Amino acid sequence: MAPELVLILGSSKYHATIYLIAPMVTGTLFRFYSYIYTAVQNYNRKTQYVAAGTVGAMLVNIVLNYVCILRFGYMAAAYTTAFSYFLLLLLQGILEKKVTGTRVTSLRKNLLIAAGYLAANLATMKLFELKWYYRYAVILLVAAVSARFVLPRLREVFHSFRQKKN
Repeated sequence: MAPELVLILGSSKYHATIYLIAPMVTGTLFRFYSYIYTAVQNYNRKTQYVAAGTVGAMLVNIVLNYVCILRFGYMAAAYTTAFSYFLLLLLQGILEKKVTGTRVTSLRKNLLIAAGYLAANLATMKLFELKWYYRYAVILLVAAVSARFVLPRLREVFHSFRQKKN
């Protein structure tokens, strides 16, 4: 839906920005997952690790932005930021084990989910070349298949909530 959203929110002048949405959304997911690990570090009052990881990711982002924007243009910033957030996720996940001595949240699982999400986002960018009705047909197909797998899990979650209330 990125092409239509950009057209509605901006204009055809901003059409090229449709290719920035996937890395920005993926970077947001990487950052979200890193918050899981920083919460554990904050709980254990090891905020120096949170600060070090954040500053490290920021420095990597600044260097990558400088190099990549000069070489590839402004669009590189979305990709370098997503990559920096990926490094932050990785670093905070490693530090979580150092802080707690155990793995509270599976880093491997989170990295696999994030990598799958990145792959799906990058793959969907190829759909931008298709007519809108083909894109929406693919969206409906993926939504139907996803619903087949997600709805039963949601029912289990809601059922467990109801059991805890009683």
